[in-house]
Amino acid sequence: MNLKSFLWEYGEHVPGYDVTVINEREARAAAGILFMLGMIVIFVGIGFNHIIVARVYLAFLWFDFLARVISPKYSPSMLLGKFIVRNQKPEYVGGLQKRFAWTLGWLVAFPMVWWFVIHWDITFYKVLICVLCLTLMFLETAFGVCVGCMI
Repeated sequence: MNLKSFLWEYGEHVPGYDVTVINEREARAAAGILFMLGMIVIFVGIGFNHIIVARVYLAFLWFDFLARVISPKYSPSMLLGKFIVRNQKPEYVGGLQKRFAWTLGWLVAFPMVWWFVIHWDITFYKVLICVLCLTLMFLETAFGVCVGCMI
């Protein structure tokens, strides 16, 4: 693999498409998994004051988005999403658009990891970033609206 193929050939080659693509159903299932885990973390973290749950989830979220940016076949949530939708007909979208959206997710995860994993410093505005991230995941999984892809 060279740098050019790493940067511009993201996804898989599917007959009938001129560009590399990602299965949208797998991506939506993975977003739903991360959203569901995030909501559990919020309720457990706030309800029972267990910050370790939030720290583990945010570290996993950062790692999962990093794996997606490198290649979706390395992402744990994408692998689980692929298993869940294995009997459904694939619905393909452009791979580079998804990579851009996942890169934005990875960049949003950076400050969350710093604020909540490395240096626990919780404020209302910092939690709003987490809520924004969960909202974007909800839009992806429930309505198929990928804000990062639209940008």
